Amino acid sequence: MSSNLDFQVKEKHLTIVLHIYNNQEVLNLQNENWKKWTSTQNLELILIDDCSNPELDFSDIPNWIRKIRITSDIPWNSLGQKI
Repeated sequence: MSSNLDFQVKEKHLTIVLHIYNNQEVLNLQNENWKKWTSTQNLELILIDDCSNPELDFSDIPNWIRKIRITSDIPWNSLGQKI
């Protein structure tokens, strides 16, 4: 049985976006788990620091994780600066 909707999935891909505001402690705890992950080829993780004060410290976050910092504290943040 076949239909015109049959197809093969060649690559699975998942993107997770985490919005973080003024919570360095939770970021540090989660980072300990991320460091243990050995295979991330089908996962994209994006961290967004939503104008935290002080800025979140991303220096220890693995390089495979994308990091974005919102630099203007506006009511509806949608623009950021890649770091």
